[in-house]
Order: sequence, then structure tokens, then C-alpha cells
Amino acid sequence: MGVKEMGFSQFYQELRDIIEKLGDSFLKSQSNLWYSKVAKLFRRYGSKSQATNIPLIPVRDGRWVRPSQSHLFLEGDTSDAEVPGGLVICLVESEACQDANRMAFFQWVDIKKCDQAEVCRMIMQLYNPSRERSLTNSVQDLIYLFQTPRIVYNESIENLQLLGAGKYSDRFRYARWLYIEYPDKKSFISKYAEDRRSPMPTLNPLYLEAVRKLGKESEFVDWVCSHLKMSTLPRLEDEQGYLTLEFDFFKSHAVEDLLVLLRDNWDHYAHHFKSHNRSTKRLKHSILKMNVPCTNGLSCRLDQTVLPLEALKLAGPDLVFVDIPELKDIRWLKFSTFGVLTNLSTEFYLCELKAVAARPVTDSTSKLAVGAIYIKLGACKVPLVVQ
Repeated sequence: MGVKEMGFSQFYQELRDIIEKLGDSFLKSQSNLWYSKVAKLFRRYGSKSQATNIPLIPVRDGRWVRPSQSHLFLEGDTSDAEVPGGLVICLVESEACQDANRMAFFQWVDIKKCDQAEVCRMIMQLYNPSRERSLTNSVQDLIYLFQTPRIVYNESIENLQLLGAGKYSDRFRYARWLYIEYPDKKSFISKYAEDRRSPMPTLNPLYLEAVRKLGKESEFVDWVCSHLKMSTLPRLEDEQGYLTLEFDFFKSHAVEDLLVLLRDNWDHYAHHFKSHNRSTKRLKHSILKMNVPCTNGLSCRLDQTVLPLEALKLAGPDLVFVDIPELKDIRWLKFSTFGVLTNLSTEFYLCELKAVAARPVTDSTSKLAVGAIYIKLGACKVPLVVQ
């Protein structure tokens, strides 16, 4: 009878025309079997470029979209963690995924599963560059990243931006610029958190409240320090090796606390003083030349002071002793790194000799003192550690 069999190209063109004319009403009127057969036809005779021009993908909100629709995913394993609000995720309708032909078609046009890694990737895209996020959504973002194992999503999350507390809650900042504390522990960070001069932004408490509900606050602190480069201790140098505002703040407003901070966390800060590059020299030099309170009520450069141990005070009564708490703490001995005299050494007696020589000579007392010092210098071949 001369009736020709319809080729795929003609079928494709007619399908496009009718969908363009009738839209969703046509698509919703077709059976699952019809879609199954269409999916099979496209995979057998069509091309991916043709498939991307027709809205054959049903999504959960009732729409029909093209495979090129942004953030279009198949349902995957997103774990028990709550997917953050505000993420634009189009999930293919579950019923459509039950048909083998349609599922094969979805995969053929490169629709991927929305798993934990994909959600994490979408979260990070929101912060690079930073886009508008509410604090509530930002909390959900952080919790989701925290609950996702690194084996699932092992890409860097250092560019995540979060909100600080108090005066630092005005805008998002890189997490690596924020501070955090372990639960039930107080440090100099919290001590100065309310000080308007303090340059140490702490993490907004709403993040911590969400973690507290999980019962994993200590684990969370370790995680943000490891993966987001947050810190539990004041930073003395920035990423380029320059002195930080935090260091300047302590030096100008809380130098006594800075000394205790260095003493109590020597192992944390020691690498700043051991190498010989320019930045470590800069920091070490800044510490040793800063003015510190002394027992005589005056201030003096740190490298011109002596540790106020009883033996040193008896042997060098004319020297300047730094005013520090808890004198018996042996960790103060490490301050010899900054030029503080900590033992009965040749340098110690030479300093005492200069101090005596600077006194007005009024009687024979000075001569006797100088003689005694020379005797000690003669016997002082090695430093004598004192307690």
C-alpha cells in the first residue's frame, strides 16, 4: 500500500513538535510503558545531543526537564545526615527509575546519583566564590561535611566560609581565620572574646549547639582544626610568615598572658623559633625585644631580663628580673631562647659585673662585689642549672 515505516529522525521531530505544542499535559498523559519504549528507541537509534533537547525526565516536584537541567540527579545514598537547606537538587522520580529501559536511558544521558560526595561538592561550590547563605543553612552545611567520612569525600574543604561570633558575625569568613575551643576548657581566646580590641574571631555558637546535639563536640573540634585549619590557640604568624594582629594585640595589651601562652604551649609554637628562615627570625626577634613587666615595677626588654629564681636573685642582685607567675614551673627555663638568663653562666656573671660597674662607687662594697664576681667567673666553666 506504499505506507512507509517511520524512521527515528521523523519520530524525533514529531515528538519535539507535539511536546512544544502541548507541553506537560502530553507528557503526563503517557503511560509508563510508552516511556519505556521511547527510552529504548533513543538508546538504540538516537544520539545524546538529540536526547538533551527533549524534556523526558520526570522530577519529584512534578516537572519534566531535559537531561541538561542543572543539579539533576538520580536518588542515591545521602546517609542519615540531613541534606542542607537551600541546595538546588532535582531528583528523578523514583517510579521512573524502577523501569530498566528508563533507568538505562537516564544513565546513558549522564545523570549521576546524588550521593554524599555530590552533596558535599555542591556545598563547597556555594562558598567558592561565597554566595548568600543563611546562618541556619550554613550550620547544616558544616554538620553535613562533618558527618561525611573523608573516604567518601576526600577533596579539600579548606575554602569553607563560616560566621564568627559577636562583632565577627557580620559576614562569612574563611574557617581558617576563626578560633574554637574544646568543650569545658577556657583559654586566652575566650578570655578576650568580648574585648572589642581583640582580633580573634571565635566560631558562632550556633554551630557548636548543633554539634553538641550529636554528642561529638570534642571530635568536632579536632576535625575543624585538621580539615578547616581552625585553631584552638592564638596564631603568632599568618600564612605568609608575617606577625599577626593577634600577636600585636597580646604584645600591646596582655604581654603577661603572652608569656604564659608561650610557656604552656611551647611545643606548639617551638617550630617558629627553631628554623632560620626570615619569618622565624622576625617572630623570635619581636618576642625577645618586647617590653615585659619586671619585679622592680618597671618594664624592660625580654632579652635583658633574668628568670627570678632564688639562686639567681642571690647571685645577681643588681640584675633585672622578669615578673612571672608560678616561678617553680621548669618550663620557664626554655625562655633562654629569647635571651632570658636562666642559669649561673659566664654570661650571667658578666651581666652582673656590668650592672655593678654601673653603680656609683661610694665605698669598698662595690670593689668587694666585683672581686666576688671575678672569682665566680673563674669557676664558672659550664652553666649551672638552678631550680
